[in-house]
Order: sequence, then C-alpha cells, then structure tokens
Amino acid sequence: MHKIDIDSIIKEAGFDKLDVAKQLFPDNKLPVPALQRIRDGVSFLDSNQLQKLADMVGCTVSDLYTVEGWRAKSEKERNIFLKGDYVAELCTRSNITTVYHKGSMFHESIIHEGTVLLSEYINVLNNLISKHNE
Repeated sequence: MHKIDIDSIIKEAGFDKLDVAKQLFPDNKLPVPALQRIRDGVSFLDSNQLQKLADMVGCTVSDLYTVEGWRAKSEKERNIFLKGDYVAELCTRSNITTVYHKGSMFHESIIHEGTVLLSEYINVLNNLISKHNE
C-alpha cells in the first residue's frame, strides 16, 4: 500500500502542524490529536481532506502519495521524485536521471533502458543515495 508521508509534506511545505490540523479537521474540537492519529497511521484522511491538503501544497492528490519514502510529481517532460533532501529528475525524452542532494547535483546518467518497473527504478535511486552517503 502506498501512503502519504504527512510529516514530510508539512516539513517540506514549511507549514505549521497546528494550522494544517485546523484546516484538515475544521469541525473537530481537537484537531491536533486528529492529525496525530493520521501521522501514527491509526486513521486516514478522507477524499475531501486529501484534496484540501493537495490544494494547500499546490499539487495533485496523486503527488501526495509516497513509494518507499519517495514522493513523485510530473512537470512537462520530467518526472520528479522527492525524498528528504534528495531530488531525482527523470527526463522522459532522454531517460537521463539527475540526482540532487540539498540542491547540489551528484549524479547524472541513464540509469535504465526502456521500460522498467517503478519499484526497480526506486531501488536504483535508493542505491545511489546509499553510495552518496558512504
């Protein structure tokens, strides 16, 4: 199952958790504990709350979901994968992947030929990050 890493979304967007809680749970007398249940995986956002969160961040609902800790979005001819301080950009025309850490590029190459499963692509990205951290 893919999940929404709400903590990363809040952090990357620079939001205050109390403000997010109030916007996602406007009718709840205790919005912060409600948000905490989402963060703990005890409860889940409904479709209206997902759309609200996506609107707050300025993305689509599908952009909120993570795959093995990675969030993804598409812009023109690029697929962009985000994980913490790492950003990987896949050019859909050239198949070149450029990987950045804190805004500094440390890898650029074609890391796959032809069709590849997303899970395999993510594994390659994870391996590149592991090597970068060594």
